[in-house]
Amino acid sequence: MNLSPVKILIIDSDSDFSESLKESLLQQDPYEITMIRTGKEAIDQAFNELPDVVLLATHLPDMDGYSILDLLKSAQTTHEIPVLLMSSENASTERIVQGLEMGAVDYIIRPVHNAEFCARIKVAIRNYRIQKSLREKAVTDTLTGLYNRSILEYRMQTELKRSQRHGIPISAVMLDIDHFKKINDSFGHLFGDQVLKTLGEILLRRARTDDIIVRYGGEEFLLLLFGADLQGSYAFAERVRIDFQSKIFYVNGQTVHFTLSAGVAQFSAAMSSSQFIDTADKALYVAKNSGRNRVCVDETTAQDQAS
Repeated sequence: MNLSPVKILIIDSDSDFSESLKESLLQQDPYEITMIRTGKEAIDQAFNELPDVVLLATHLPDMDGYSILDLLKSAQTTHEIPVLLMSSENASTERIVQGLEMGAVDYIIRPVHNAEFCARIKVAIRNYRIQKSLREKAVTDTLTGLYNRSILEYRMQTELKRSQRHGIPISAVMLDIDHFKKINDSFGHLFGDQVLKTLGEILLRRARTDDIIVRYGGEEFLLLLFGADLQGSYAFAERVRIDFQSKIFYVNGQTVHFTLSAGVAQFSAAMSSSQFIDTADKALYVAKNSGRNRVCVDETTAQDQAS
């Protein structure tokens, strides 16, 4: 569990209420509290600072709170942050249900006693941190520290929906270490593990915040690159390939180098999630059969993008 102070973002144009709530919260714990009055500023703050919890008014001077909630729940970096909606009027059941179905963890109708509100906030924070800890343990590959395959279907569905909703490209890169069995047979499995960890470190160093990196199985890694088309994904895979090929390993008194192959595909609306991954895997297969140590792009999606 993270022992650093909990960061709370209050998004509300009612400065008197925000100040009163802040005072009540600080009497209980040394929270880091930021108060924002407008939607645009709040969005920038949320994406830049990544608070532990967001208290969001449904009505703001420049934006509707539901629109902000949708943005937070659509983005990979913020979609897990608990959001408590706040309404200063008697909201209809339909609006309450709408907010909860969009991902809010609670819906507060004011006026509400600060003690009750603070208790709800503490419950939201506690549940979030417990779930986050359990989730990280369940979906993390113990060797590389990357995601394991169990998270793939959920995260991929989320990202594909986000891609379609906002008209932003998303690509998959399937990577495989060349002749990995020979590495294990020649130098032992412990050294093979070191090679896998090194590739994982290269991927983490090259990846952006929104990228999803998965140890897909054995020596195979899958990356989902949000906002990247075929050209961008190919360039990314090439940089990783060069980084890995350039890495010097020391074993049994000698220096050795290894290579990888990669396949790249871009998602299209005609694909299912499994077809998307299969397409990148087929491009990897082409790279392997073409001599290895190269990146191949799926010809079908390349032609679709060019047309």
